[in-house]
Amino acid sequence: MKRDAQTKEMRDRLAIYLEQDTGQSLTDMLRRMVEDPIRPRSEAERFRISPTLLLLGVLSAFSLGAFLYFSLVRP
Repeated sequence: MKRDAQTKEMRDRLAIYLEQDTGQSLTDMLRRMVEDPIRPRSEAERFRISPTLLLLGVLSAFSLGAFLYFSLVRP
């Protein structure tokens, strides 16, 4: 019986999370996509970016820098 209650609660939460508001602006939708899904807002209501996207951005910047360095600097 407990599993059914948990399943129903999880389905309700998922439906609320996936519910799309037609009145949202493009910036609100992008902010929600980039926001950390586990802890979207801190205690001070500051925006938190997803750690995965942050890591991807840092690695991309590092790779681009290394590519430009080895392409433009001739030994």
